[in-house]
Amino acid sequence: MFHSAFSSMRVDRATDRHCGRKKREHTETVPSRGMGGKSHIHHAGLYQPGEDKDYVVMRLDSEGENPFHTLYHEYTHALLRLNFSNLPLWFNEGLAEFFGNSTLGDKEIRTGTIDPGHLYLLNQSKLIPIETLLEVDHNSPYYNESNRASVFYAESWASFIT
Repeated sequence: MFHSAFSSMRVDRATDRHCGRKKREHTETVPSRGMGGKSHIHHAGLYQPGEDKDYVVMRLDSEGENPFHTLYHEYTHALLRLNFSNLPLWFNEGLAEFFGNSTLGDKEIRTGTIDPGHLYLLNQSKLIPIETLLEVDHNSPYYNESNRASVFYAESWASFIT
């Protein structure tokens, strides 16, 4: 799927990728509180690049229709990092969400299927102004606080389906 979607890009490198797993623990079910009492997001997966190895840590008990969403999402991050530097966060997360919503069947591959959860969230939430969306970085509350981050991911994803 990724090779056909990214045919002119490198899709592998000469280093290892390690995939770890983590089950939900009691401490993760309680939202962490940062400065100002804001609830912070707990991601279902994490891509951590390294000099000689890349790591993906993902939760095994994440709910949803696509059990491979986190794996496809995090692998998209790996491919983008391999081919580009300093991509805007909205682009990186939006494209990762787009490919995260892919499905592989016996006879068909569907990339970027519609995410009903994102659509619901976009219809029910106050949207992030486009100027702000384009400027979000890793330190932004739109990326780190759970309510804002959900809208950030949904809006970033929507920019790839319209």
